Amino acid sequence: MVDTPHEDFNVYCRSHAVWLIKYSAIHIQAPVFFIWYNDEHDQNRSKFLTFQNAQIFCTQSIKSLTTNGMNQYPTLPTKDKITTFIEGLKKFQSFSITHFDMPFLIDELDQNRMTNDLLSWITDFIYLVGDYTFNNKHSQSLTALLENAAITNVIQYYNENILWPSIDGTKVVATSRPSNPINSIELASILRKIIDQFEEKISV
Repeated sequence: MVDTPHEDFNVYCRSHAVWLIKYSAIHIQAPVFFIWYNDEHDQNRSKFLTFQNAQIFCTQSIKSLTTNGMNQYPTLPTKDKITTFIEGLKKFQSFSITHFDMPFLIDELDQNRMTNDLLSWITDFIYLVGDYTFNNKHSQSLTALLENAAITNVIQYYNENILWPSIDGTKVVATSRPSNPINSIELASILRKIIDQFEEKISV
């Protein structure tokens, strides 16, 4: 899910290896924005900007982001590049931001609208949460949910039957795909648990 495109902003993010992510939550009233970056000091791993207690930093307005908040990260190896990224935001009037809309996603699942787009959004969300758990080893219960068969099955089905054929340039007719093994009720149940635990990690 992506808001209004702005190619210059995409280039800006890639040049700094820092991105903004918009997240519409189940348990938080207004959408929030995360800072997500590649850490060149740690094998270029993708990470959320987090506090020392592993809570995820967020803001409810891009315009309210200031470099003052970075004073809370005196030993963060990537502090300088994230500070520079934040300073440069003021020159943009619009942004192209990946948007994770969790109420919409769950509603689509509840209505059993198992579209390619929905499977893509679910997969992207699982990978996003996986970035958090991989870099925060005290999230065993959240990691266990990500390893549930309902989650691994949807990722496997999406990758093998939708994503990889599209990358290879192979047009796959929907009727020629293996039957969709995904139980939307079971998947929605597990996703709700993942969302609940993930949103507990967000510092609002």
